This record gives sequence, structure tokens and C-alpha cells, in this order.
Amino acid sequence: MINEELEDEAKKYLGDFLGETLDFLKMLVHKGADAEDRPFFVEELLPEIREAWEEFREEFNVENAQKLVNETPGSVLQSYGLYGSQLRLKLSAISSWRERFLGKRTKKLLLRLLDAIDTLLDSLMQAAEIDKAIKEIKDILRNSIDED
Repeated sequence: MINEELEDEAKKYLGDFLGETLDFLKMLVHKGADAEDRPFFVEELLPEIREAWEEFREEFNVENAQKLVNETPGSVLQSYGLYGSQLRLKLSAISSWRERFLGKRTKKLLLRLLDAIDTLLDSLMQAAEIDKAIKEIKDILRNSIDED
């Protein structure tokens, strides 16, 4: 059984994760370029990417998502590994990949970071029943990264 302290910690960390993920995706959409200032995304998709991002931001209710996280029972968070050491490991992996990416700004590190975010986001969406639009926008951004 998850204790109240771990439950409160998990909910705070998960709420922070949502906000940080949205901030990162916004930065990626508007300033997504490698260390040599080459855009990460397929160039002809950039206008649609930015338009889709703005639409998503208008429609996605982050406060509601955070409310859903806060209302999720600790036992449910526990069943998805979203508490204690398991959650801290997932968040540490994301933080590590983010720092590496921000330092070198390579496509390889960006893809690793997006995959790490995806792992936690998948569990969080299922556990808290958050609007899946956040995963969809993250997925299409990942799939819009130019391979050249």
C-alpha cells in the first residue's frame, strides 16, 4: 500500500512533469534546431507543426490534466509504477536525456529524450485518464523529425 507522503510526492512530480513536457514541446516547435542551427523537423511540415501546436495549446486543458492527476488514487499510481523510486527513476532518466540533449542538441539525443518522455506519459495517461492529445502531439512531432 502506498503511503500518503509518497502519494503526495508522486502527484507533485507528475504535475511538474506535465508542465515541463509542455514547455519542452513548445520550445521544440518554435526553436527546434540542432547545434548547427539546422531545423529538426522536415522543413515543409514546419508551418503545419506550428499551427497544430497552437491549436493543441488552445484546446488542451493543463489545469484539468493536473486535477486528474491529483484525483488519481495512490493505489492506481502504484499499479503503474508512478510513485517512489520507480517514478524518480523515470523522471531522472528524462532529466538526464534532457540535459544531454540541451548540451549537444543532436537528433539522436532528442529521440532518446522523446522516448523517455513517452514511457512516463503512456503510464500517466492510462493511470489518470488524461486527454490523449498530449501524446498525439508529442508522437507527431517525433515522427516529423527529419532523418537527413
